Amino acid sequence: MKLTLKQWVATAKALTRLKRRSNLSASHQNVHPASDAQANEDRPAILVCDERIPSPDRDAGSLRMYMILKTLSQWTHVVFLPFNRPQGIEYEHALWNIGVETGDIVEYRHLLKTRDFTAAILSRPSVCEAMLARIRRSAPGTKIIFDPVDTHFQRLEREYRISGNKKTLRASERYRKLESRLARDSDLVWCASTEDKHLMQAASPGTQIDVIPTIHELHDRVFSFAQRSDLLFVGNMAHTPNADAVHYFMREIYPRIHEAMPDVKVKIIGDDPAGEIRGYDSPQVSVPGYVPVIESFLERSRVFVAPLRFGAGIK
Repeated sequence: MKLTLKQWVATAKALTRLKRRSNLSASHQNVHPASDAQANEDRPAILVCDERIPSPDRDAGSLRMYMILKTLSQWTHVVFLPFNRPQGIEYEHALWNIGVETGDIVEYRHLLKTRDFTAAILSRPSVCEAMLARIRRSAPGTKIIFDPVDTHFQRLEREYRISGNKKTLRASERYRKLESRLARDSDLVWCASTEDKHLMQAASPGTQIDVIPTIHELHDRVFSFAQRSDLLFVGNMAHTPNADAVHYFMREIYPRIHEAMPDVKVKIIGDDPAGEIRGYDSPQVSVPGYVPVIESFLERSRVFVAPLRFGAGIK
């Protein structure tokens, strides 16, 4: 499912039906302010909590969150509270540049008491579990949107079918109970795909769910198919389905391709490649790891490979 930015704004504006427009109060001194042009006190206020500052050049989940924040900041006053900041300050600067305020998660109670937030978006089950009841107590009028990013229980169940690891199965069952409860306790659930929506509806009947997919800006075609060559894989290797996909491709698929077309090269791009993945590097297989700008690889490659054996969300 692909949405233009205009269509996504229209979807996002449905949030205003959750509560009447709010009038913002003064910003807490420890919250980093957004630009004056964006910090408009006539706009509804939205609180967003996530496990970390998004790094959109490193993983798809971060790109989705960054584009959600960018879209919301066009018509609301967004305050983003991360649980940690694993990357450099430049990622936080990027949020300020699009009009998003950032603060520390420990400031949530003060912010809820001094501002009239229309809604709070809680990203990922661990964050929602930690924050939902606290927000309900501190600001009962604030609507809660649970954004699991993907259905963790389904991803782990699919992994179990391949690995047979009982620990993974137990984790899947635990997440099914957790995500179902969080969905029921929230006012709205955002799922990244229609498939995830159907899975969540089956697990939590009667829950209100909307599909908010990954959002990508469109680019013009640069080179024709005939001008392109070779294969490309892109994925953050810290995410288990991506690492598994690389191993599966290199061990089960690539040898057959190489036998039939020995001149074909493969580029494996993604943050945090483990030593075993780097071990695939050869004259025919390039493993550069993290690449900040991948447009040139996308423009020059002929075939994108995505040999994912398990996962959820948008694969």
